[in-house]
Amino acid sequence: MKISVSLEGVQALRSKTAAFHERLSDLRPALARGAVEVLDAAQMQFSEQGDPPWAPKKRPNGMPLLVRKGSLKESLQAGAQESAVTIPGGIVVGTNLSYAPVQQYGSDHAGRGGNTVIPARPFLWRDPEELGRKIQAVFAAYIAGKTV
Repeated sequence: MKISVSLEGVQALRSKTAAFHERLSDLRPALARGAVEVLDAAQMQFSEQGDPPWAPKKRPNGMPLLVRKGSLKESLQAGAQESAVTIPGGIVVGTNLSYAPVQQYGSDHAGRGGNTVIPARPFLWRDPEELGRKIQAVFAAYIAGKTV
């Protein structure tokens, strides 16, 4: 009795496995695209004045919040080290402006005399869970070999 086994598609499987391994060994493209998602979410926060809406100023002057000169909005970048948020997995997005943490998290003792209360106006993301889903989708697409 003779038994014969034929394996078809082994080379294609090896090729796909090698490509998969290569993508997993260099996640920089997915990290870069994930950073773009975070930056886009931050830009939307400025455009929509927060979601949920930011606390209003005590003395409204008609100007949008956090955009007197636009410095904070324009300073946002991936890889910032000063006032940054690190998304699990290695995405770092932030700004080098020293007052950014006060705007993001609020303060009970801001201002020259330390007597000013500034409410938190989170500008780096809208909904952390929604943003997490978007970043997961970026990584899933990258690992699957799709363009990110």
